[in-house]
Amino acid sequence: MNAALEEKKREDYFAKQRIENQRQAELQKIREKEEQEKRIREMEKEQRLKDVLKKNDNMLEMRKGELLNKINSKDAKVLNAQRVLKQQLDLKKSVDYLKTTDRLENVERIREIQEYEKQKLLKRIEEDNQRAVRLRKEQDDLIAMRQKIRREMDAQKERMLKDFMARQKRQQVKSQ
Repeated sequence: MNAALEEKKREDYFAKQRIENQRQAELQKIREKEEQEKRIREMEKEQRLKDVLKKNDNMLEMRKGELLNKINSKDAKVLNAQRVLKQQLDLKKSVDYLKTTDRLENVERIREIQEYEKQKLLKRIEEDNQRAVRLRKEQDDLIAMRQKIRREMDAQKERMLKDFMARQKRQQVKSQ
């Protein structure tokens, strides 16, 4: 009778052990699945962020190119206008001093206006650059915040899992 009771206890122990092993295996599968899903979500987030950064960089480069082309075009026009004016002045040396002075003043005004426009464009480029740097910093800050939250959530999940496991163990000890 004692042997039968011992055998029954041993069988119960092994049955509980098998159930515990199965539960551990299921928990491991769930953890692995969650980790895989988490990695996929993180990779998708990183890809979206990279796409946004690449698009912003491309737009910024395009805008810089456009502005530089405008500046170069205006510079070429200024140089061309100055060259034409010089040729005209060389041909018309006999024109009186007032007309020559008036023409030189007009050229200077044109140059000042064009220089002003050029400075405005350069200022706009600088503002665009500062905005791009600010956007990059905000995106970096957002990424850091998301990573911190993710770490906190992982730690909390781990604590909850440990608490659950400890409760399960205590319940098993109490039931035995």
